[in-house]
Amino acid sequence: MPDIRKNPINEVAWKASHNSYDRDGHSLAAQLSHDPAEPHQHGCRGLELDIHQADGTREFWVAHTWPGDAAHRIPFSKHLDDLAAWSAGVAHAHDPVTITVDLKKIRGKDGSWITILDDYLRAHFDEDRIFKPGHFAGHGATLVAAVNALGWPTVEELQGKFLFVLSGTEKRKKEYAAQAFQRVCFADRKIAWTSVPPSASVGNRVFLNFALKSLSWLDDVDDGTGGIGDADDMFDHIVNRTRYITRGYGLNKQNIWKSANQLGVNICATNETAGKKWAKVGVEPFAPRKFRGLG
Repeated sequence: MPDIRKNPINEVAWKASHNSYDRDGHSLAAQLSHDPAEPHQHGCRGLELDIHQADGTREFWVAHTWPGDAAHRIPFSKHLDDLAAWSAGVAHAHDPVTITVDLKKIRGKDGSWITILDDYLRAHFDEDRIFKPGHFAGHGATLVAAVNALGWPTVEELQGKFLFVLSGTEKRKKEYAAQAFQRVCFADRKIAWTSVPPSASVGNRVFLNFALKSLSWLDDVDDGTGGIGDADDMFDHIVNRTRYITRGYGLNKQNIWKSANQLGVNICATNETAGKKWAKVGVEPFAPRKFRGLG
């Protein structure tokens, strides 16, 4: 059987937890644990943390809402420490892990938050463990062009690495990605299957973020209004003609999970991190990503 870890990371699928800081009391380390006898029990290789920047400070807090209940706010640095401890405690080089960082409340209108966030990550996390966009520098005028020219490293080549991906407000992400090759994080682009298919050369965001809850009520009309044919057209283009990495969230029911797998979604984000036997990509944490379509 071929070793899945020889595949480029954009050609595999993996399970991720949604709102990982609030998953029924399961720690980040627990969500990253994997048992091949029960692969549906956690087995995540992707996490998500919502961050808020405290007014007038260089501190970031993890919480779903702000200011919310102080008892449920945790410094971002504490979660970074937990990830570092998990990484250091693994007996061998661990699988790559994507960390979706959802920008909820970020202060400042002059772009200063970008340097503050990058410096924060460098200060609170081992930069050598972070796979950054700079890896692709010199291979294209934009990050999208460079990734499509060079290709992604394999899962094996990314062992021991974390990929931080900013999500949330489109304006903030676009602002952050303007100097993509200099940044610590990647940034995603929220997209729908009714959108114009993404270019293989234009832009600096190489992660695409889809809200896939509506997969449960798609019709079979290919008319540009969001039917099965439109979803098929979009993912056929992404999977077979580009090197974007896709994340789908809202995969909280078996039929939606199955549909996302048929479309070829890479990062399968769900609230069902444990207890649902269907919530797995396979026996191992990674599985081949293929477009099979819904129609």
